Amino acid sequence: MRSAQLLLLLSLMVLLLPSVVWGWGKNGHRIIAQIANNHLNGKAKQEIKKILGHQSMAAVSTWADEIKSDPVWKLANPWHYVNFSQGDKYNAKKRSKKGDVIWALRRFEGEMQDKKIKMEQRQEALKFFIHMFADLHQPLHVGFAADRGGNKIKVKWFKDSANLHSVWDTWMIQYQNLSYTEYTAFLDHFSNKELKEWQQGDYEDFAYESRKLVRKIYQDKHLDKLGYDYNFKYKAIMEQRMRQAGVRMADRLNLVFGR
Repeated sequence: MRSAQLLLLLSLMVLLLPSVVWGWGKNGHRIIAQIANNHLNGKAKQEIKKILGHQSMAAVSTWADEIKSDPVWKLANPWHYVNFSQGDKYNAKKRSKKGDVIWALRRFEGEMQDKKIKMEQRQEALKFFIHMFADLHQPLHVGFAADRGGNKIKVKWFKDSANLHSVWDTWMIQYQNLSYTEYTAFLDHFSNKELKEWQQGDYEDFAYESRKLVRKIYQDKHLDKLGYDYNFKYKAIMEQRMRQAGVRMADRLNLVFGR
């Protein structure tokens, strides 16, 4: 009896522990990947299935975060973000030698469609692409090196200790209390005008959008305690970035695989 009670107590403690998060967090990445999957054309779906096999886009969308504990993939850590100096434009010639999210997306877009390389490498490229396309749309992944994209800015999310980056990655999404399938169904509605506008541009343009939002986010003076007001102010922006990421990812994959 005591063993059973101890096991139950330990299980509850694990559930209450804060999870380590990167990128949009698991639900954010799955939502974006599922929206993208919903808007693929037939040829793109067929090609992606050949590469991923039985795995869905939503299922593999968090892989690039899950491998961060593997020393072999330590070199991939800088590929999740890009840091600009305030007011700077992106310059590929001056980018970090370690790479960044814009460089990574261009690399993996080429690799995932290259039939001359091994299928395993193409699969890794597609999984990186799905993840990093979403990361590019999370504003604080186009932040400032000085505070590590808001990771050094300590805040309270209601009563929980957090940082500004994690609020945008995970806390606001979790606060809506929806599963990723429920949230996807809620967000996956677009006007023709939105689709036409959002499908314009390239990776740099999407990064500049995130950068513009970062400047807006940093104008808030009271970051010590975030809650109802902050959620009310930024929920629609967060949701639009996820919707844009999903639509644009589908558009890019349709161009790459749907020819």
